[in-house]
Amino acid sequence: MTGAHCVQCGAVIGPGAQFCMKCGHDVSGQQVGVATRMVGGEVTEERSRPRLSQADLLSRLRDATLGEYEVLAELGRGGMATVYLAHDIQLDRKVAIKVLNPSASGAEEMVERFRLEARTAAKLSHPHIIPIHAVRETEELVFFVMKFVVGRPLDTIIKQLAPLPNPTVRTILTRVAEALGYAHRNGVVHRDIKPANIMIDAEGMPIVTDFGIAKVADRRGLTMTGTAIGTPTYMSPEQCNAGSVTGASDQYSLGVMAFEMLTGRTLYEGESLVTVMFKHCHEAPPAPEAFGPSVPADLVQAVIRMLQKNPADRWPAMEDALPSLRGGDASLDDSVRTQMIEFAKGGTQAALLARLSTPRSPIPVRFASGAPSGARSAAGAKGEAGARPAQRSRALSIAAAVLVLAGAGTLAVLQPWRSRGIVPVTDPGVAVASPPAPTVPQDTAVGTIPPAASDVAPTTAGTPLPSTPEARPVPAPVVREVRILDAPTTLPEGQAAALRAAVLDQRGGTLLRPVRWSSSNAAVATVGGDGRLSTVAAGTATITAEVDGRTAQVAISVTPVVASVVVEPGSGSLRPGDALALGATPRGRDGAALAGYAVTWRSSDERVAVVSTTGRVTAIGAGTAVINATSEGQVGSARITVAAPAVTVPVEAPPPAAVESPQEEVTRVVDAYASALEAKDLNRVKALHPGISAALERRTRDALEAMDELRVVLRPSNIAVTGTSARARVTGTWTYRGGRLDVDNQYVFERRASGWVIISIE
Repeated sequence: MTGAHCVQCGAVIGPGAQFCMKCGHDVSGQQVGVATRMVGGEVTEERSRPRLSQADLLSRLRDATLGEYEVLAELGRGGMATVYLAHDIQLDRKVAIKVLNPSASGAEEMVERFRLEARTAAKLSHPHIIPIHAVRETEELVFFVMKFVVGRPLDTIIKQLAPLPNPTVRTILTRVAEALGYAHRNGVVHRDIKPANIMIDAEGMPIVTDFGIAKVADRRGLTMTGTAIGTPTYMSPEQCNAGSVTGASDQYSLGVMAFEMLTGRTLYEGESLVTVMFKHCHEAPPAPEAFGPSVPADLVQAVIRMLQKNPADRWPAMEDALPSLRGGDASLDDSVRTQMIEFAKGGTQAALLARLSTPRSPIPVRFASGAPSGARSAAGAKGEAGARPAQRSRALSIAAAVLVLAGAGTLAVLQPWRSRGIVPVTDPGVAVASPPAPTVPQDTAVGTIPPAASDVAPTTAGTPLPSTPEARPVPAPVVREVRILDAPTTLPEGQAAALRAAVLDQRGGTLLRPVRWSSSNAAVATVGGDGRLSTVAAGTATITAEVDGRTAQVAISVTPVVASVVVEPGSGSLRPGDALALGATPRGRDGAALAGYAVTWRSSDERVAVVSTTGRVTAIGAGTAVINATSEGQVGSARITVAAPAVTVPVEAPPPAAVESPQEEVTRVVDAYASALEAKDLNRVKALHPGISAALERRTRDALEAMDELRVVLRPSNIAVTGTSARARVTGTWTYRGGRLDVDNQYVFERRASGWVIISIE
């Protein structure tokens, strides 16, 4: 059996692959059936289905749905199916029809998985799960009809607007978690939760879609053991390892999606999908600091628990996470609902609906405009039988329309409201008495109608004109509430932020009214008339937004910024091997010492002196080095001078000490380098390997931080010394909790005044 190739880039697809490992294209439609047969160990006989082009697929779908649905346009296409927009003729509504693609319909496993998606979603009745209306199958097609959601997928909203406001994220997570909890209670695990499968509809509600790879508890025949299924960016560790998948897997994927909404970046990134899957399995969950200071602590902790590697360490069920996801308010706030409705606007579905009008008759356009007779006959007797009732319905509709138009014309001519002294005005539902109509002359011919008041020609002097009716004034809407939206609670000194306020009327609608802004403490923070907030000094200020006597307030805490860093002592003289402890104090604008600010240390010349993360300086060789301490972008420094050791001539020379060979010195440097790696002392690593590049230093630091219980063993061999240079082959192992890394490199050494050091590692 030959392997398949990606239709996007032509790369070979492995058995059971969900995505092309070269270009990332969705290849599930090509490979799910292949993987199932290979894992099962036997080739099953596939049901023969004709191979159709996309154009033929659309034509056959229109024939199959003749008289029931009018297929309007293609909405999207994937590796497994194509989705079309259609009009339900009987119920006069838009629907989406998902059809199994011709390239996938030949595999019986794919057909069964497609049927399973329809049955799985159809048995789930929840306001936040897309409903299925009907399932159909002919000799050529397999398709099902589902609700057409007018809105936008969440991934496009994240790409455009992330990070999203915290209340909006809470609302989306709560609604999706409720839907998934309901699905789990009914034995369904989605297995592909990601922003692209969450739609925000026109009412601002999240809808879970695409149950194409869902796992159903009582359908084990289609489970591909040993095959990873899902989207790698959002897959749980157990999915990456092709292990047992439960509702906890959906919980993990929802946590990954939450991290992306809150921070605007994906949880794990890598050069390949394999790298991303490895990180899902082995990298620790994000620390609370990774979410940023604006995300509430309860929401951060709830998401971190969802992202635990072991399913047993996550929430026991989706329902258990809901209180922490909701926060203090369990209701859908009006401002959040309005914001999500705005998010949903402008999607491709809304644009498509704007271009397509609702059909005027139940007969598809291609037949009504004179399609070839061959196309009509292809539908068969069943299609013709369905068309005749539709034609009768069309005739009745036309007759009713004619009667309505005739009645409207009669009213327009007779204008019976004028005889009652009433004329319509601009304000709907309000009528105003009109002046008496002009008297009809007695000799007016029967059947003629006097002109309307607006058509009467100007009268001669002494004859007053009829007065013009005036519309009743509509009272101005009253401000019910003012809300300050997404205001930061903490800002550093000298920073600015744009504040926004929502003004709501009695019905909860938004009003366009000027907002008056004020600050309770201008020495701490000021706010302009346009809502621009500027921080001045550390402290707390209350910002007020006022409209027509209604106010909203928010407390702003201004934190001090580091204006300088003082290093003590500011200088020192050492000899090689000596050490000196330095201290660094961040200070604010007023010169006061600031606590709680991190300090990083760096030496200008590590051949002279190195410095630890705590400020301890160790002299290496003769010269001068500047030790810098950095905090919040501010730098303080101390100058360290290292003198060469004094040479003394003994009165009586002692017997010569044993001199190490260059090979022994090189071996000692390699041993010291392994000890520095094992101790995770990056300063010592850089002292022994001053030629390390910035990229290698960063990769080494990341590797050391990720490995627990590290043990490093390095063994040099084939040491070749030429003057002050040496080369050696270094092999060994990095052993850490949960893994082992074998190394085999070429080291290049150089003899300096302080001894041998590593110049490069190849």
